[in-house]
Amino acid sequence: MSNNDREKTMIRKPAVTTALLCLAMLACAQSASAEERGSTGPAVPEIKAIKEIDTGVPRVWQLGFVDSRKAIAVTETWILRGSGETLFFDVASGKKVLSLASPTVALEDEDLRHLFVERWAQHPSLVRERSPREFSVWRAGQYKPVGHIALSSKWAWIWQLSPDASVLGVADTDATLRFYDVATGKKLSDCKTRAWDFEFPIDGKRAAVHGAGAIRVFDVSTGAELSVLKDSLETPAFIRYSRNGRIIAAGYGKEHRWKVRIWDAASGEKLRDVDAGLSNEVSVAFSPGNDHLAIASTMALKLIEIASGREVAHTTTRMNPALVDWSKDNRIAWVVSDDTMRTAKVIVGVPPDDGNRAPIKKR
Repeated sequence: MSNNDREKTMIRKPAVTTALLCLAMLACAQSASAEERGSTGPAVPEIKAIKEIDTGVPRVWQLGFVDSRKAIAVTETWILRGSGETLFFDVASGKKVLSLASPTVALEDEDLRHLFVERWAQHPSLVRERSPREFSVWRAGQYKPVGHIALSSKWAWIWQLSPDASVLGVADTDATLRFYDVATGKKLSDCKTRAWDFEFPIDGKRAAVHGAGAIRVFDVSTGAELSVLKDSLETPAFIRYSRNGRIIAAGYGKEHRWKVRIWDAASGEKLRDVDAGLSNEVSVAFSPGNDHLAIASTMALKLIEIASGREVAHTTTRMNPALVDWSKDNRIAWVVSDDTMRTAKVIVGVPPDDGNRAPIKKR
């Protein structure tokens, strides 16, 4: 999701309006869950929470496992103060181990090079046109920059780092998606497309771009269009690849009603649609085995079996914004926050079928 869209979703609303909206969303979420289970069907089990981490900040807008899953990183909402921090917490103890002052961080696959990209720039409204931007790529285990890329454009709309941290993609407001080599800082290719969001698969050689009416897949090195997934839904939001690169999940939202469409990445076949319910925002994360999808909305987190579309686990919670991540060792993290809470909390949990595993040690 773009920064501009994140800003819109995180603008504070009057307490009464927000409370009424949350109550309506909670009622809809509970009603939808009851319909999905059926009046006589078995109850959907709860996602088991095993750790609670107090972030110490009122709002966060990014969440992810990093550093071989030993740490969780959250980025503070920078609208509130004009600046922000990325905070790193030890998963086992819940203690903060590091903070980096920067408003924007893209967290990448914790099992590969453990890198993320950080943008050093002022707020777009305070930067002149054609002002240069510098992106720094960091190694999360060392927390030191390993590459720098300078850009010159009106301003960067969205940016993503490939899973192997070799390519940085930057979508600008002039409807151009540019790919850069992280090691050299040189531009690899241009793609003329208007991107609402885009994502790299595991090999990092392609990028799927989510735009109105279609998902377009481009070759990173040449900028050539490889395939198009025609889409009838007109309100694109996010796009995510599964860990093995074989499945695409794309989100669509209109008037607080959200839907997740699941595709076969190779054939372009639409597998199914999943109703994500009534929410301000939705995010998703794939399971380690690529067979389940976690869908976080404002009032609930649910786990969906991709093959059947069946809800296999859920938890009712308050998330504003809705954030979720799923680590390769089967830990699920989500953020609990709303206007009544002084600080946001990160909850670490496991799926119901993970009960035979030893829980993370609590201190």
